[in-house]
Amino acid sequence: MKKPAIVLSLAAVLTISFTVTEIGTQIGILLKNGQKVTQTTSSWVNTLIADKKFIKAGEAGRQKMVDAFNEKARNVKIKGFGGTPYALTMVDFKEEGDKKSIAFQMGPYKFPMVCKNDTLLLFRNVGIMKMEVDVPVNANNPTAYSKNRDEIEMTKKTIGFGTQGVAIFPNQLKVGDKLPMYEDIYISVPTSWDDKVRHNVLAGYKRVVTTERGYVMGIDSRDGKFKAGQGTKTTTQMQAVYKTVLTDAEVSISSSIYIMHHLFATATGTEEIKIGKKTYKAFVIESQRWTKNNAVTDWKSEDEQLNANMAKWESDFKERIAKKFAKKGITNELGYGVEHVTEWFVPGVGVVNFESYDSHGVLTSNMTIDNIK
Repeated sequence: MKKPAIVLSLAAVLTISFTVTEIGTQIGILLKNGQKVTQTTSSWVNTLIADKKFIKAGEAGRQKMVDAFNEKARNVKIKGFGGTPYALTMVDFKEEGDKKSIAFQMGPYKFPMVCKNDTLLLFRNVGIMKMEVDVPVNANNPTAYSKNRDEIEMTKKTIGFGTQGVAIFPNQLKVGDKLPMYEDIYISVPTSWDDKVRHNVLAGYKRVVTTERGYVMGIDSRDGKFKAGQGTKTTTQMQAVYKTVLTDAEVSISSSIYIMHHLFATATGTEEIKIGKKTYKAFVIESQRWTKNNAVTDWKSEDEQLNANMAKWESDFKERIAKKFAKKGITNELGYGVEHVTEWFVPGVGVVNFESYDSHGVLTSNMTIDNIK
């Protein structure tokens, strides 16, 4: 009886070993060093929200206009930004234990992709970004803006900093799986300048006498008796008088942008995607992208009342704009612009198709991988 028991045990071990190997098969990174990836990216601005016909139309009418806009955008009948294919080269493949990495390179820019524990980490930038613009070395000198730009001595000016989150995609993805959220943060360097602010100040009071005829009642000053009926009523009031003045002030503006990606991200299904001559199985991932812009303007002058008035004016203005945007559906009740995003993810390759739509359903961006060779 002992021999059969040993045979059965070995069979069980072999079966378990085979099963574990199948489940644990690592996909890793399928892209190779030196491969060329051709990509096309386009984006559009929703012009419908400024169209009175769209605003006044009912739900069915607006949907018809949205469908027409999207169809024209896809067929390049509405010109957007981009739309020209560009090439990226796969470079810097590295393998360190269970960690592999490669990068998409376009000119001097690299976009790393790392695979760890069979999970792809897609980077757009690593670490803190410094946002810069080119400015003349001596911008205050009129001759710095020569007609011949080649003769202008330029320097880099830092205008802000930012961080871009990492998109996480498990290679062993299944329909119904949730993906983690990631975020971008951009902060501008405060910009200040001297200005003159026009505002009203109290200059004094004046006596204003108004006379009107109608039904009146009261004590007659001539005989001290109460009377009522048609008559003339004279009213005297003191009215404030203001004058407009210009006050020197330092104006400072700072801004920030906060973006949340992959909110409610879920793998909702699979599709066959053809790239060049090869067909890939892609997971369809539905999510939302929330964006909020915040700009703060400060006025500093010797007039404290002016500073307080300007701060209140800006607060009231922002509140009015926020209500207007929410009413038009541009932002949600929390003040975020909401886009609906669909991605097609191929394990080991990354996102091969991408589409985003604003809260009205208008196509705002589209990305496709056209070829890998």
